[in-house]
Amino acid sequence: MHVFDDIIFSAPNQGGGVFSCRNDAIICLDDRPTCGLSLAPGKLARAVQAEDAVVLTNAEGGQEYRGPWADIHDVLLTEQGFYLVSTETSEVLQWDVAKKTVAGRWQFSEHRDSWHINCLGIVHEELCFTAFGDFSEARGYKNNSATRGFLRSIHDTKNPWLEGLSQPHSILTAQDGYLYLCDSETGNIRQYTMEFTLQRTLNIGGYSRGLAWRDGILFVGLSASRNTVESEHQQAKIVAFDTKTWTEIDRIVVPCQEIYDLLIFDDREEFLFWVERILIYERTRALDRIRSLEEKLAGKTNECARLHVFLGY
Repeated sequence: MHVFDDIIFSAPNQGGGVFSCRNDAIICLDDRPTCGLSLAPGKLARAVQAEDAVVLTNAEGGQEYRGPWADIHDVLLTEQGFYLVSTETSEVLQWDVAKKTVAGRWQFSEHRDSWHINCLGIVHEELCFTAFGDFSEARGYKNNSATRGFLRSIHDTKNPWLEGLSQPHSILTAQDGYLYLCDSETGNIRQYTMEFTLQRTLNIGGYSRGLAWRDGILFVGLSASRNTVESEHQQAKIVAFDTKTWTEIDRIVVPCQEIYDLLIFDDREEFLFWVERILIYERTRALDRIRSLEEKLAGKTNECARLHVFLGY
């Protein structure tokens, strides 16, 4: 088994999408820029940034949900539906799939994208989120995010669990009993006890975002720099670290500029199942799109024919 086998990862912005990795081969499953991913028994959710949609896939097929949110960054599955981050409106929303409606919402600022809320997680059975800071104006974090970020419970935003962070992302409670977090602006990965005591900091030399853990190995997304044109910095990478020695095991270059989220599978059959389900859904979506375009083309062709008759051609 290769180190980077059985990973599904997402990439936002230009050149983004959803990708799978097996035998060191990267396959694009969906070319729509995507942020958060969430896996639960029998279902997988994707936060499609390009269309502000949540794509929910299961064994029977898939469904896309759109609602009163903007600039979706993350999704977290629940029994009844999912939570999502609406970054532009500074909100976390709860969506009921059966009722197709908002079941709960928490808005933290009236100013658009002032906190830059981005990632969701469950810590001590509580829903929590990361944000760049509690700024009081739209995009107040621009050039002002160093040490202003935090991790907070959705139910107690007055008392951060962690603060003094710089553009934090990716809340991971791993099977080794530690909490991991990306301090993205500094390029650091932080390891905490579950009582929020900092144990170790590791710098990976770039913008860290996207975490996964398997068999003592921590996988980290390393996004390309947005501020350089040097070729070696224009592709993102996934880097694997041994969490006992904190040494780098290996890294793999991926065909996109940024990484947002990582899903890692212990069971190859489960990995292949979800790759298949995503591909089947995307094929169906593509065929539906083609049919729609063919119908529009046929309509335009008929209009042209009628115009020719009218003009006497």
